Amino acid sequence: MVKKANDRDEGKWTWDGPELLDRQGVTLAYVTADVLTIGQTRLLLEHTIGSMRFRMRATGPDGTFGTIAQSGFTLARLNAQCEDRCYRLERVGPLRRERRIVLADGSVAVTLRPSGPGVLEVYDGPASDGLPLLDSVFLTYGCAQVDAPRRNLRV
Repeated sequence: MVKKANDRDEGKWTWDGPELLDRQGVTLAYVTADVLTIGQTRLLLEHTIGSMRFRMRATGPDGTFGTIAQSGFTLARLNAQCEDRCYRLERVGPLRRERRIVLADGSVAVTLRPSGPGVLEVYDGPASDGLPLLDSVFLTYGCAQVDAPRRNLRV
């Protein structure tokens, strides 16, 4: 079956806590102890979450891979860079947590929609030809940390 960029069911991934699952529930990537694992590739994650600024950096075995950083006072727009590729991670509206990953040429590669604490649905990313897999996984994980944080309840 051929995947279409507009077919939301075909291209759906889900970040469920520390795991990225495909449509069939197969784990594509996971995070343990601030290490993002995608197949045989491991990226060390460093981030500031919960302070007045959001910043996340991923470092691969051969040096820095990418960064995501808040570009203004709010979290409405994040700027990201993966190696030499630049992205904008922008919310679709001021009161919505739905977000798009926009490529440098202005095309929308991925649409993200939180569906609960620690759960972020990722649409179109798997079908997007303009977004490398490592970039897609790293960028969507960063958005999950901002838009769908897992809450720990204290009793």
